[in-house]
Amino acid sequence: MRLLQLENARAIRAGAKNDAQRKLDAALAQYGFENIEKACDGDLPEDEFVALEAEVEEYKRDFAMTLEKCQRIEEGQETVI
Repeated sequence: MRLLQLENARAIRAGAKNDAQRKLDAALAQYGFENIEKACDGDLPEDEFVALEAEVEEYKRDFAMTLEKCQRIEEGQETVI
């Protein structure tokens, strides 16, 4: 049962990651960028760049914390809620 819960939690995160990638690809296409590198080379105002950079860092922190929690659950140090 615990393994099934962990697999479900990971599947949810994988789904979220795939959804985020689809949204990123759609946003890039909407604004005429081929990929993220081309978008980064664009002329984005500094304040918008800083805001986007902060959002990306927040996502990375959340993702890392989720992975750590999955690891603790897998090791039996935390329960699934």
